[in-house]
Amino acid sequence: MAHGGYGKRRVAERKPPVGRRSTGLGVDKKPKQKPKSVSIKNQIRSIDRMLRKELPLQVREAQEKRLEELKKQQEIHTRLALERKIFLRDRKIKFFERRKIDRRIRRLEKLLRASSGQLPQDADVADQLSKLKEDLEYVRFFPKTEKYVSLFTGGDDSDIVDRRNRLRKQIKANLVAAAASGKDLEETGSEDDGLLDLSEDDFFLAETSSDEADADDEWTDKSTREPASSASGKAASGMSSDERNQTAARALMPPPRPSNNLQANPVHAQSRFGASSSKNSWKQRAGISTSSNTSSSISGSSFRAGVSSSTRTGHSSNLSSNSDAHKPRRKRRPKKKKQQRQLDLNMVYQGFECVLSCAENLAFSPLNSFLSKESSCRARLKNQRDWNQREQGMEKTWKQRCLPLLLLLSILSAATNHNNIIFLRQTAADGVTPEEATLLRDEVREMFYHAFNGYMEHAFPLDELKPLSCEGEDSLGGYALTLIDSLDMLALLGDRERFTSSVDWIGKNLRFDINKTVSVFETTIRVLGGLLSAHLIASDYATGMRIPSYDNQLLDLAEDLARRMLPAFDTPTGIPFGSVNLLYGVDEQESRITSTAGGGTLTLEFGMLSRLTNDRKTPEPCKAAVPDLCSLQLLSMVNVFEQVTKNAVRGLWARRSKLNLVGAHINVFTGEWTQKDAGIGTSIDSFYEYLLKAYLLFGDEEYLFIFQEAYAAAMHYLYNDPWYVEVNMDSAAIVWPLFNSLQAFWPGLQVLAGDIDPAIRTHAAFFSVWKRYGFTPEGFNLATLTVQHGQKSYPLRPELIESTYWLYKATRDPRYLDVGRDMVVSLQYGARCPCGYCHIVDVEFHKKEDHMESFFLAETVKYLWLLFDLASGPDNLVENGPYK
Repeated sequence: MAHGGYGKRRVAERKPPVGRRSTGLGVDKKPKQKPKSVSIKNQIRSIDRMLRKELPLQVREAQEKRLEELKKQQEIHTRLALERKIFLRDRKIKFFERRKIDRRIRRLEKLLRASSGQLPQDADVADQLSKLKEDLEYVRFFPKTEKYVSLFTGGDDSDIVDRRNRLRKQIKANLVAAAASGKDLEETGSEDDGLLDLSEDDFFLAETSSDEADADDEWTDKSTREPASSASGKAASGMSSDERNQTAARALMPPPRPSNNLQANPVHAQSRFGASSSKNSWKQRAGISTSSNTSSSISGSSFRAGVSSSTRTGHSSNLSSNSDAHKPRRKRRPKKKKQQRQLDLNMVYQGFECVLSCAENLAFSPLNSFLSKESSCRARLKNQRDWNQREQGMEKTWKQRCLPLLLLLSILSAATNHNNIIFLRQTAADGVTPEEATLLRDEVREMFYHAFNGYMEHAFPLDELKPLSCEGEDSLGGYALTLIDSLDMLALLGDRERFTSSVDWIGKNLRFDINKTVSVFETTIRVLGGLLSAHLIASDYATGMRIPSYDNQLLDLAEDLARRMLPAFDTPTGIPFGSVNLLYGVDEQESRITSTAGGGTLTLEFGMLSRLTNDRKTPEPCKAAVPDLCSLQLLSMVNVFEQVTKNAVRGLWARRSKLNLVGAHINVFTGEWTQKDAGIGTSIDSFYEYLLKAYLLFGDEEYLFIFQEAYAAAMHYLYNDPWYVEVNMDSAAIVWPLFNSLQAFWPGLQVLAGDIDPAIRTHAAFFSVWKRYGFTPEGFNLATLTVQHGQKSYPLRPELIESTYWLYKATRDPRYLDVGRDMVVSLQYGARCPCGYCHIVDVEFHKKEDHMESFFLAETVKYLWLLFDLASGPDNLVENGPYK
């Protein structure tokens, strides 16, 4: 019996008397186990058994409804699991094929070096080598948007061969184009190789994968392998260059948040939360981590013994010995990557441990003490983990991750008077007090003026600012877009001087009779909306910002702009074109495809313009293909601006599916859906938003009816608590399990609709993505739980901040103030640029882009300011100001 086994059995046999408490002082009570969650399958079984019994009618109906919901959830989970399994399998196939090709290339190159071009078969070997390099190019640069086509299967299938040849041509064309532009084409062949779990799929178990057998040929063919000096040398030589680069790149990634598993491991817990008192703690930690996984550790002596024993068997290799069926099967070479990654994480945790300890001293230190504090931190780290003996990549990680944080802490403490430090003293607080909310509101005010002043100094009168280079650019129409979009924010901040001067300049200098083709959607929500809101403020005494000399100049400009966009609505369906030329109308070559959001997100601005101008006009004879639309266009006086946008909404809703879902893109002439993906994100989002807000603003119950139908369908078919997916509008089959950043407006819309509970859960899920990366990427894949390829950017969007504001206003839960504070920190630390705030082109590495959208000033900063103003006290502007 093993040591300790008998004692354990005796302890287990001792049972306390029934009905009496144990009085032993050394006995530890077992913690109460949390109740296990019941699986969906067991819940369905339980309800099935219940329904076989005689139940009251109401109970039966409730259980049947619950059963239907559970079956839908089960179907979604099954589909997502299948999609993830297929995704992992394709990725593993690509990984093994690349490894096989790499090893064959190394074997042939070694053969050519040994022969020195003197053997007659060298020409054949060179030909095989060139073909293998073409295969390697195929795997390395395979397009991520295509489904992977294996090189070693489907040889007799003409369709697979044709598709593979087509993809080869595409890859070569991509390489040529990249070389012509002077850029390197992104590799995709070894993506996430180190994260693959090769034991989770039976397809990759022993003796089931021919790729794995071929991949191990180099380790069974002893005649072509040069002796290595040590086991570590063999391990390094066996790794491809991409694997080594990937290991170094992972060291530069931000460390993940410590999970619950760290508490169970004393080594991790010590390195993360407490300083080690042992001089050799790093060596001990490395030893424990290495020996904990026996499948990933091979000693140098045992490895050399294996080589010598294999050499004595007398096996030899040649070019036709790929299968080597007569050879004994060796186990796959152990991987060192996960082990190295664990050591790197421990090292990063030690770095952050030092950052936290040094930050306590830096919190109230002047800036000139930073260098001494930083050098002491580096000295502690150097003594603790043998700095000079570690890889240079980890030193780069320390410089890129830890030192900027220390510098930020010192700058903030030096730039603020000790009473105004927000980031240092408040981030660990339980909640934001009114005094702290006031400080945060002032911080947001400074953010606005930093960007607005940068625009006025370096970009005005161009459309938008380039905050890195401090230049301007025309991105929409060339009519001072950022200034128009910022007018209401200037009024909200009480800046009468700048608001008045801006309105005067726009009234005297802005004209729309220009030969520019603009987006109907963007021009409406930014320019037309900005002019109308500024007009309402400048002409109303109650706002406190009325301009005495103002004579409806902005309203006249808004009416002129709207009339120039009216030709876009001249379609058989009533749904407008996506673009229009402000001087000549719709171009003959203009695309007939538009998005649902582009056609259905115009009612607020055009409806308000109709009410402000009282413009009535007899419509032209009806040309619409839908009789219901024609019946509404009587030869009577109608309000033209509001009517055209209402017809657009009716045209979209009339073409909904039987499930009351709308697609993403539609042909404005035929009314056919060109993209039937239904969701609440890109291309559809604001269609839902404007339906409810049009009812709240105008009181038109037709908008409310459409919203109620559309909202019920979205919650029934798109909601996968707490996330939302995209489905086919006809069948409700999931087509895209993706969180899109534009979905983040939805919790705020649910607050306006009075559906608070799902809004709280969804907002928490969406904010978890922000916490993970510091920003919300444009796309986050719910099947792989990674950032979607090609959708890694954050263009300073306001949707999640807007939902945070509405949820705090509805619940007054202080955690939403904490959320807002985190967002301010992310924007200040990750997006602030010399002249404004930059787009984040990659949320994983916080890489900046030289662009700032106008909506950052008009919406993103505005909702942050409103959030903290609401929490600043009873005299806040939201509840007690002129805009309540």
